[in-house]
Amino acid sequence: DDVLLANLIVLIFAGFETTTGLLCMGVHELLQRREQWEYLHACLVPGAELEVDGARVRVADLRWSLWSEGVSALDEHDRQRLAHLGTQLAASPELVARRAALERQEKQLEAAVEEMLRYTAPGSVIPLALNEDLELVLEHELAVDGRLCRPGETIRFEKGQMVNVAVDELNRRCPMGPGRFDPEARGGFDVSRTDNKHHLSFGRAHSCIGARLATENMKRALQAVLQRFPDLELAGQPEPQQFDLFNGLATLPVRSRSARR
Repeated sequence: DDVLLANLIVLIFAGFETTTGLLCMGVHELLQRREQWEYLHACLVPGAELEVDGARVRVADLRWSLWSEGVSALDEHDRQRLAHLGTQLAASPELVARRAALERQEKQLEAAVEEMLRYTAPGSVIPLALNEDLELVLEHELAVDGRLCRPGETIRFEKGQMVNVAVDELNRRCPMGPGRFDPEARGGFDVSRTDNKHHLSFGRAHSCIGARLATENMKRALQAVLQRFPDLELAGQPEPQQFDLFNGLATLPVRSRSARR
C-alpha cells in the first residue's frame, strides 16, 4: 500500500501538476508576445486528413511513422503498420507532402515546448545529491541557505549532501548551446530557439522517466489551444499559485471571439 500510494503521489505531481503549470505559464508567455503566438499558429498544418484509395490516413499515424524511423526494435505488428503506411505514401505525393509538413510542425512545436520548459520551469526546486566533495568558487553573487555569497567566495559541499537548486533561476541562465551559464540571463523567451535543451526541468543525471511523454502531451495541448482559439488574448492579470515546489498559475484570464471546434 505504501508503494502504491507513493507512485500515485508521483503521478499527480509529475504527470498533472507540472503539465498544467507548464501549459498555463507557456500560454501566458506567448500571449505577451503576439508575434510568437502568430509564428506558432502559422507552423500548424491546416486542412482535413487525406484519403488514399478510399482509406483515411490519420495524422496520428503519420506522426507515428516519423517516430518509428528512429526505432530499431519494432514488433511484427508495427512493421506491418509501417509497411502499409509506406504503400500509401508511395501512392500519394500529397500524402508525402503532408507528412513532410507534419515533420516541420512537430520540430517547431517541440522547440517551443523546450523553451517553455526552460523559461517557465514548472518545477521550481530540484534536489541534487553530490557524488563527491566539492569546492565551488563563485563567479557571481549567489544565495546559499538564505545567505548572500559574494563573487570570489568559496563554497564547500560534502559528498552525499543534498542541495536544493532553484531550477527556474538556473534555467533562465542555462547555456545557449554548448556554452557556459549566462550570469546576465540574456536568454529571453523565444519559441523559435533551437539551442535551449540544456535546462534542468527534467533533471540532469537522474532525468525524469516521463520526460518524453510530458513533452508529447504538451505538444498536443499547445497545438489544440492554437487551433481552437487562434485569436486568444489576455483578459486580465494572472494570479500565481501558492505552491513552494511547483510554479504555475491559479488563474489565467483570457478571451476569444472566434473559437474553432
